[in-house]
Amino acid sequence: MRDTPSDLPDIRVRGAVLALARLTGCHQPAPAHCDSACSDWGEPGRIHWRLTDIVALRVPVPARGALYLWAPTEQLRHEIAAALPH
Repeated sequence: MRDTPSDLPDIRVRGAVLALARLTGCHQPAPAHCDSACSDWGEPGRIHWRLTDIVALRVPVPARGALYLWAPTEQLRHEIAAALPH
């Protein structure tokens, strides 16, 4: 947490949605696939996700997620939409 980018809102908050992004692909963590496009967040031995259209929310939205991809409830989607920058 101490090494997080300074442009993320309230990064000390846990259990919250901080941003939206479009998942455009994923690959194994290997030099042939990463070609310096991967961030420092990519962990060795873990699949690297390619994200685009990243939008930070104005405020964190409390949420219980999961370790992998998960579908937010309709209520959570409404709360996230309300927190998008105008």
